[in-house]
Amino acid sequence: MYDGTIVKNLPQNAEIAARKVKRQARYWCFRFKSEAEGGLPAKGRPPLFKEYVEGLEGFGGWRNFAVTWDIEGSNPFKIFARDFSVWEEWSAVMRRVAKPLPGTEEEKIGGQGDIRPN
Repeated sequence: MYDGTIVKNLPQNAEIAARKVKRQARYWCFRFKSEAEGGLPAKGRPPLFKEYVEGLEGFGGWRNFAVTWDIEGSNPFKIFARDFSVWEEWSAVMRRVAKPLPGTEEEKIGGQGDIRPN
């Protein structure tokens, strides 16, 4: 049901369609992560999508999504191991491209410091 053929058989604007597929897949993965961490249930999910992802090689539990594993950009139906969490990656990007606001410490870009949620 969920495999690379969905991405390969996309219409003319395949790149845009593939981004939509990846965005939806990541949305549901974050919903499952939130549910695993005590958040609201992920109602309305695509049938069997959660079970499919849980069966993929490299799945490390929903609490570890975007921390130790993530879905591939070119094929959202495959998993890859992350070297850095999405929050660590975002903080590194912000340190590299953002300029500190006047009156703040350099390591606290925009007064936020590490933006990783608790």
